[in-house]
Amino acid sequence: MVRSTLLVLALLAAAIAATTYFGVTVGTVTSDSMNPTLTTGDAFVLVDGELEVGDIVTFRQQTDDGTRLVTHRVVGTTASGAYVTRGDANPSTDQAAGAPPVTSENVVGVVPSVGGNPLVVPAAGGLARLSSDVRVPLLGLVLLALGYDAVASGRPSPTRVPHVTYGQALAVIFLLGTIGGVVGVVAVGASNEVVYTATEAESAEGPLVPVERVVEREVTLEAVRPAYSYRFVDATGAAVAGASTDSTVTTVTLRVGPLQSTGPHAVGLQTDNVPTTLPRPVAAALYDLHPMAAITASVAAVTVPIYLLSRFLLPVEVPISWIINARSDAR
Repeated sequence: MVRSTLLVLALLAAAIAATTYFGVTVGTVTSDSMNPTLTTGDAFVLVDGELEVGDIVTFRQQTDDGTRLVTHRVVGTTASGAYVTRGDANPSTDQAAGAPPVTSENVVGVVPSVGGNPLVVPAAGGLARLSSDVRVPLLGLVLLALGYDAVASGRPSPTRVPHVTYGQALAVIFLLGTIGGVVGVVAVGASNEVVYTATEAESAEGPLVPVERVVEREVTLEAVRPAYSYRFVDATGAAVAGASTDSTVTTVTLRVGPLQSTGPHAVGLQTDNVPTTLPRPVAAALYDLHPMAAITASVAAVTVPIYLLSRFLLPVEVPISWIINARSDAR
C-alpha cells in the first residue's frame, strides 16, 4: 500500500516537474476576447513550437504598469518577421489598437491543436490557478516523501501495523478535508480582464480613458454565486472603488489611472466566492491581505471545530493497530 502510494506520488512529481521544467505550461482564460474559441474560466495548455498564421499564442505585452500576458491568434506577420495578433471576438488587431507587433522573444508558448481544435479544458481555470500557487510546495512534499521511502527501505519490514492512533488518523482526514474544501472554493472563482485604451481626448468614455487622469468605470461580471457565500473582487491595474452583487451579476466600480501614456492598459479582475463561515468584515480583511488567506480561513472555520469535537468524543489515544492486529491474530 505504501509503495503503491509512493509510486503515485512519484508520477505526480514527474508531472509537476514536466510542467515546470520541460516547456509545458497551463494557462487560464481571463477575458472574452477569444470567444467562442476560448471562454472566460477555461484552462489551456502551452508548449514551445514554431508559430504559423492561425495559431493561438500567449505573449508578453508591455503596458504602463509593466508586462501582462495576452492570449490571441496570430493573423499575420510584418516585414520584419514580427507577428500581428487579434482576439477572435475583437473587431481589429492588437496592433491597430496601439500595441506593438509581437516578436519571438515575447512569445511564451503556442496552444497545441488536436483535430484542428485547441487543447482546452473548459471551466478549469480555477484549478489551474490553484496548481500554479502550490506547484513548488507540492513538488517539495512529494520529493520529501520519496526521500523518506528511500531511507526507510533499508530498515526491516515490520510484522505489525504501525502505531497509528485515532487522533493521528483524524488529523490526516481533516487536513485532507480542508485542502479539498480550499480546492473547491478556488475552482468556482473566475478571472476576467478588461482592456482600456489611454487617449489624449478629454471627453473619453467607455473603454477609452484620458491620460494622466483618474476616472471611474463600471464593469458587469456574470457568475453564479453559491448559496451562503460572500463575493469578493480583486483587481490588478486598477483600484476597486465599490461592488454590488446578486446571485448572478456583480457590478464593479473601478478607479482607473492616472495612465502616463497612450495605448492599451489591462485591468485584471479576480472574483472569489468565499463561504460565509466568518463575519464579513473579517473575511474582507483577510481577502485584502490575500485571497487565499480568506478562502483557507473560511474553510478551516468549518473543519477545525469538527476536528476538535471529534477529538473530544472519540478515543483519540487508542491505536488503530490494536484492532487490526487483533483481527490478524484471530485468523
